[in-house]
Amino acid sequence: MDPSDPGITDVASYLATRIPTGADTPDEAREDWRTTLYNARATNAMRPLRDMVVRTVPDDAVARSLCDHLATTRRS
Repeated sequence: MDPSDPGITDVASYLATRIPTGADTPDEAREDWRTTLYNARATNAMRPLRDMVVRTVPDDAVARSLCDHLATTRRS
């Protein structure tokens, strides 16, 4: 992962190891997070999702930074 420009898959991989989704496998958890992040981006809900992540893992500065990046970056 390029820390200067993480993509949704990078962020999903990180979050999947820290915030459970109820998935049976790590791959399924990553896919759950990818879907959630893409949907949040498509519906302009990335900031509320970022806030939920911060509330869930308040001491995880990496998760906060990754979500901040996604919340302030638009992809075409």
